[in-house]
Formats: sequence, C-alpha cells, structure tokens
Amino acid sequence: KKTLLAVAGGDGTLNLIVDTILRSSEVSAAVRQAVILPLWAGNANDLAHMANGNPPASMESLLDRAVVATVYPLAVNTRHRAKTATRLAVCYVSIGASAYVSARINNPSYRRKRLYRLPGGRNLTDMATVTRAFIWAATFESIIDGQRRRIYDIVMVNGSRMAKVSRIPVKLTDKNFYEMLVVRKHPLILSSLVQIIRGILIERRTHTERVLTVNETTWAQVDGEALRIPGHTDVVVRHYDKPFYLLSTKLT
Repeated sequence: KKTLLAVAGGDGTLNLIVDTILRSSEVSAAVRQAVILPLWAGNANDLAHMANGNPPASMESLLDRAVVATVYPLAVNTRHRAKTATRLAVCYVSIGASAYVSARINNPSYRRKRLYRLPGGRNLTDMATVTRAFIWAATFESIIDGQRRRIYDIVMVNGSRMAKVSRIPVKLTDKNFYEMLVVRKHPLILSSLVQIIRGILIERRTHTERVLTVNETTWAQVDGEALRIPGHTDVVVRHYDKPFYLLSTKLT
C-alpha cells in the first residue's frame, strides 16, 4: 500500500502493468495494493490526463494534492470455438474501424519511413495514415441486441477521454462505461470523423455490460494495442471484479 509505481509510457504500457498486477499468478496480494502514477509519455496517454490533467509545473505540487482513487478496468472476454481469453482495458476497447487504424499505426515498418523522422513528419504521416485507414476499413456483420447488423465501429470507453477526445460523460471511477456505435461509413470520411468526435449521428449509450457476436474477421484494440478477432467470436465487455489504485488529483 505504501509503494508508488510511477510509469513513463503510453496507454499500452500501462495496460500491460495493470493486467500483470491484477491477473498474474506470480503477483502477491500485497503487490496488488501498489499505487500507480501514470506519467505523461507515449502517444495520447489518456490515463495520465484523466488522472491528473496536463503535466504540472512540478511533481511536488501533484504529490501534495493527490489522493488514491479506486479504478475498475474493463474486462474483455472472448470465446471462439472452445478457446476463451480475457484482456483488460484500462481506458477503452473498440472493434472495427478505429482498431484497424491502430493496427496500421502500430506497424513497425510504418515508423521507419523517412518522412516520419523529419520535423513535423510524424504528424503528417499520422494524418495521412489515419485518413486512409478509415477509408479502407470495412464494416463487419455482428449480432448485437439480438439483431443481425453491420457495424463500422463500436467503441467502449471506461473514462472521460479517448485519444485526446475529452467530452465523454463517464469517469474512471464509475461502474459503467460509455459506448459509441457507428453503423455506416460516411462517404466524406473527414466529415465523419468530426461527427464521431462531436457525438453526432452515432448511437450513444451508457452500459454496465455489452454482449455481441462478431460474425466476420475484423480488428479489435485494447488501450491502443491491436489484435485480430476471428469470425464467429462471442465478446462480453464488463468491469473486472478487482480494482487497481491510481494516484490522482482529478478523480475525487
């Protein structure tokens, strides 16, 4: 309880640490009480911003004001044929277009491009790659709410922020999550992105559990880390039964 674990990394790194602390059989009960302080590193680092806002002028001022918050990550349970798996999502999980975008950006060859290493080149490369990925991303067939539907993207967010979008009406300490469901691809993809960010023309709701079946192979991503989801996979998203502890000035 008196150990502070400061993490300089992105949401994927924090996901790995939280998953290890909560689910590894080699971790003792005492270790699970350690308090995590996410530092501002990586790409978007949603957890650091949700916990403590923008980087403070001094870490001493943060430590003087911060308290320990109890946070339950999302548990993403998948079942394909006889195989089951569980992944934890500290901040968010998505299936479809945004996950395909993560897969494209996380490709190691992508970061080896010459333009990527030039001043301002990363932003230009990211913008071009994200736009192309959203255009190329396909809808997938699913069974959701008992209906067979085609989905372009489904995003489940555990807190108030996802990839620098900070107008989501739930907190990390809530025992529900926010869902955004996009059922079709807009012909003007940049206009569609603006609509998604503003929360216009998409289905939105708050859930304590989401159950769906993915009938076609597609991409999923957990805290920015992409993985393939084979067709005919059952997916259940709900809060994990064990919390982790976060040093925060924003969640009290």
